[in-house]
Amino acid sequence: MYGMIKRSCLEKHVIGCYSFYVADVPGIVPGASKQDQGLGSQFLRHIERCLALLLIIDMSVERPWEQYDLLMNELHDYKMDLTKKPITVIGNKMDDPDAKRQFDQTRQYIPYPLLPISTIEKINIDKLMLYLRKQYDELITDEWRERIK
Repeated sequence: MYGMIKRSCLEKHVIGCYSFYVADVPGIVPGASKQDQGLGSQFLRHIERCLALLLIIDMSVERPWEQYDLLMNELHDYKMDLTKKPITVIGNKMDDPDAKRQFDQTRQYIPYPLLPISTIEKINIDKLMLYLRKQYDELITDEWRERIK
């Protein structure tokens, strides 16, 4: 998620060194938006300041699209406008033996870009970084820069 929380630098050997802000919002749980389960609304408030959302789902489990459904429902229930932001879904753990099948099935359920990666095996991390840089360049306008001054 692109936001105003923490600065991160993309790997130099991939696309040069660019800085952008990333908000890591761990573990949205069922009921976070309405029942304030977990850290619920505290985490969801951070998301409001983000320009785009990256939803990371685990491809090593059965029916990973249910994780996507949970995240989208919590975002929608907290504030419907959050689901109108640019969304990309990351399918992690593609090194799992069953991940390709799960990924192909999940693709049918998700209307947003779905990118396969493995953080352990470093599969497609370079492609993800390039994608994020391109998306960042499209989202960061002169008007946006003026607003945050």
